[in-house]
Amino acid sequence: MTPTQHLVNQTRQAKLLPLFPKFRSRSGPEGHAIGMFYLAAAPAWHRSSRQPIIGIRRNPEFPRERYVTHEEYKAVWPLSLISVKALLDLVYRTLQRPEDILNWTLANIVTKTESNGDKVRVIGNDQGKTGTIVDIAITPEIDATLKSLKPKSGVEIGPGRTLIVNRKNRPYTYSGISSMLRRYIKKARINKEPIESFGFYDMKGKGATDM
Repeated sequence: MTPTQHLVNQTRQAKLLPLFPKFRSRSGPEGHAIGMFYLAAAPAWHRSSRQPIIGIRRNPEFPRERYVTHEEYKAVWPLSLISVKALLDLVYRTLQRPEDILNWTLANIVTKTESNGDKVRVIGNDQGKTGTIVDIAITPEIDATLKSLKPKSGVEIGPGRTLIVNRKNRPYTYSGISSMLRRYIKKARINKEPIESFGFYDMKGKGATDM
């Protein structure tokens, strides 16, 4: 039996932990083959009590989106600052990631000419998760939200200024604006009853359902 065949047999038996220090420094074709054997044995690792990947932190898990009712939305919206209202509305109407929307600047708003010659205003959104750029038609409702974000007179607008800014005229972090939303939800009531917490991502689910 060759060393490689022996390694295959041991890999299949999920006896991988003692082997890892021995072979992790290998390079070239043999090292590549060893790496493939480790990957192929992933199901066995899961069943083994001696997993070589124990201690590696997993990606954070988030609860699935829930449907936000119209009543809940109407109860929270009036209590919120313009910035929070705008992000709620834009996520709902564009179905884009809130983190991407927080990066929008005036440069994202462009006018394009369609094949028939019509001029159309769109928001060019660079989807951070996929790297794809999509054009979102600016409807009257979206346009009204964008107009609500116009800075007050006397406020200097730099080329990189985001559309949604905090009171210091600086971009929001997603965690920061999400914290604000949670505070408004705690204050809101429907028939004197508290509202179940929701986040900006839940507005994507609501928008897709209400379409």
